[in-house]
Amino acid sequence: MELVVAYLHDRALRRERRYRDPLDPINISDENLIRYYRFPRCEILRLCEELDPFLRRRTRRSHAVPIHTQVLVALRFYASGTFQHVLGDTVGLTQASVSRIIRDVTQILTERARFEIKMPTGDSGYPLEAFLMTPFRNPSTPGEVRYNNSHTKTRVVVVQTFGVLKSRFRCLHRSGGSLQYDPSKCAKIVNACFLLHNYCLMRRVPLPHDMVDDDGESDNPAVAGTGQAVRANV
Repeated sequence: MELVVAYLHDRALRRERRYRDPLDPINISDENLIRYYRFPRCEILRLCEELDPFLRRRTRRSHAVPIHTQVLVALRFYASGTFQHVLGDTVGLTQASVSRIIRDVTQILTERARFEIKMPTGDSGYPLEAFLMTPFRNPSTPGEVRYNNSHTKTRVVVVQTFGVLKSRFRCLHRSGGSLQYDPSKCAKIVNACFLLHNYCLMRRVPLPHDMVDDDGESDNPAVAGTGQAVRANV
């Protein structure tokens, strides 16, 4: 009987435990918030409000971690590329909890990005697709030459944007350790960072001071596909 009482008492204590949150965006300056999370206070709170219904639904069984903590943990990961167990140690969460938070926030942002982001151009290192235009390797007509010239001008903007993205969200840069995940999860993280970058542009969030150089891109041959017909029409 004593064992049963002890078990019930221990279970009650576990139910009563609450995560003591060390992250409070209200008590952190905007300068430090942008430095560590890439967004000022007002934008972090706005993001928390938008993601709240989705994160509450997805974390119904472990609701003790506040919504703003989940958002800040994900933003810190995107901004730094810090290993999950290190990030967990700084906020008092297990690596498993950090992994779930990053997974959930990333999934929500990825679903939103599907309707807000398009990738129109790529260099010769990208495959030619109906939704991704690459240059002609050996232009043979005046139209193909004009296309390549226009493509080059557009591509310059894209390359510069990639450099800014890697500085703003260091998880995409080699200095942040690169993304040590399977290709599917990497793609979702990239899409999430793209969406957040767009939010920064729309709301005029300043770039971080610790800008980094571009870490280069591969130059693999393009492959044929349905993009051939689309590019020819352009």
